[in-house]
Amino acid sequence: MRFSATLCVSVLVLTAVLARPSTAAAEGAVAVGSSGNIAADGVAVGISLDQSTPAEAAAEALKNCNSYRAAHNMAASCVIVGSFKRECISTAYDLKAGTPGFGWAIGPDKAKANERALAACQATAGEDRRAFCQLLTSKCDARD
Repeated sequence: MRFSATLCVSVLVLTAVLARPSTAAAEGAVAVGSSGNIAADGVAVGISLDQSTPAEAAAEALKNCNSYRAAHNMAASCVIVGSFKRECISTAYDLKAGTPGFGWAIGPDKAKANERALAACQATAGEDRRAFCQLLTSKCDARD
């Protein structure tokens, strides 16, 4: 009887350990706050990587966006604009104040995310500012 109780407790402990959320779940999200006029108001961005659940990823991205200092007036308007798992996120900007160039993208690897973010920035920058778009963020969440 003692062996059965010990075995039962061991199985329960093992089940609890295996059932808990993995720290390598690799859930990510991106939040953006914008008035639609980036040249005038800027843009706030928040990124979350390697969270256990999509909800945790979204909450962390919103928290990061809401505390974005470079465009603090836009931080209050942050919303989740994308989520991902085991992918990469990149952001690109025209760093000159008063210019509209900005883009973000998710991709299966850094190269593709970078390519897409730069293309998005160039599309909003205008013909005379396309060449000034630069990558600012390029990160990947864990591959479990």
